[in-house]
Amino acid sequence: MYIRQIYFWVIAYTDHFNDSELVSIDSPEDLEELHTTTTALLIYFYTNNSGSCKIMSRIIQNLELECNETIATVNVNTQEEVSRRYQIQNVPTLIIPNGSNCYTEIEGVQTERTLKCMIRNALYRKCK
Repeated sequence: MYIRQIYFWVIAYTDHFNDSELVSIDSPEDLEELHTTTTALLIYFYTNNSGSCKIMSRIIQNLELECNETIATVNVNTQEEVSRRYQIQNVPTLIIPNGSNCYTEIEGVQTERTLKCMIRNALYRKCK
């Protein structure tokens, strides 16, 4: 398991997980449009032929049912340009944008509970 940025601190609990949207990205333009129209965005990179991605996809679908964030799904096999933009090297990978050029990257399979904590921490972290 590799996690590029993780920040451990106590944050006040807020009800961030209750109403979300799962969106498939079919072009780089789709992702740009989501960036401009969505305040909270998670970007999930996967491939159809990975066992780890299949496990993580089920966890992402469960999160989708509970969270306020829009979850964009990107197949790295069909959307190479979007994958290059975020320098995706391993799948599954979850990207949580924190600013214009700053984001948190979570690689590998995580438990649903761990992902919720990581997402909350990343969404409350502001890049300078």
